[in-house]
Amino acid sequence: MSVKHTWGTVLIIGLCWWGFGVELLGSGSLTPDIHVMVSLGGLVRDLVEPPHNEWYRYVTHLFLHGSFLHIIFNSIALYFGGRFLELIAGHTWFFLILFLSGFGGGWLGVVLSDPHTVLIGISGGVMGVLGALALMAFSLKESPLRRHIMANSMQIIIPSLVPVLSGVSYAAHLGGLVVGVGIGCLWILWTKVRRLFKGSYAK
Repeated sequence: MSVKHTWGTVLIIGLCWWGFGVELLGSGSLTPDIHVMVSLGGLVRDLVEPPHNEWYRYVTHLFLHGSFLHIIFNSIALYFGGRFLELIAGHTWFFLILFLSGFGGGWLGVVLSDPHTVLIGISGGVMGVLGALALMAFSLKESPLRRHIMANSMQIIIPSLVPVLSGVSYAAHLGGLVVGVGIGCLWILWTKVRRLFKGSYAK
């Protein structure tokens, strides 16, 4: 699987690390400061609601992370899910699923969290990518690759929904997963309709 086919995944992971590097430089420490994260676009309910209406935070918060462990885990999960999703559905669907899932996860996280909580990380988008990928794998022919995709996706998704760690927005994980699965259903429907029209045109 070449970079040519997975450049979107590589690009997003690179942007996440670039954002994390800016956080560390602004904080002057190996642990990002919460005030720096807010100034760089962390997602806070008080700032996305009136009178501030800073909706751009639903995007910028995806590229910020709270620790090396946080960004490493998200990078590994995105690298696994993103490259297979790009291969199966293409770059456009990958970006669509990632960002809409990230937005949906951020929205649910904001709704269900304390108004002053700062939400950061691309995990909502990653959950959407993995959820869509697991669903799309059903459209593949039975093979070791299909089983590998489905098994590994579920091994990441299920633990990510179990609230065992403090400081993690499980609502954002759930919101991203729901959006990703929903778009995955649309992709399956779209591919079936496209095949139907191609078959009709061939006749």
